[in-house]
Amino acid sequence: LYTYAYSKALIDNTSFNSNSATNFGGGLSVRFLSEVSLFKCSFNTNTSARGGGFHAFQTELTVDSCTFNQNTGSIAGGAMYTNFI
Repeated sequence: LYTYAYSKALIDNTSFNSNSATNFGGGLSVRFLSEVSLFKCSFNTNTSARGGGFHAFQTELTVDSCTFNQNTGSIAGGAMYTNFI
């Protein structure tokens, strides 16, 4: 899942399983002034260079009661990778 530029999303009780991305956010990538809230989500066996589970850049982010299992970031951030939050 990818959000960009002023997007708003409420993601509840969702599983992100076995996803991949080349550079940022295997399961989820949230970028540029988006507002995203994650509740009761699970991120399992996702892969990316940065942020296997998810990546967030210049955004408002809420993460509540989420789990992260066996996500891989080959450069940084197996579970999550954030910049300028």
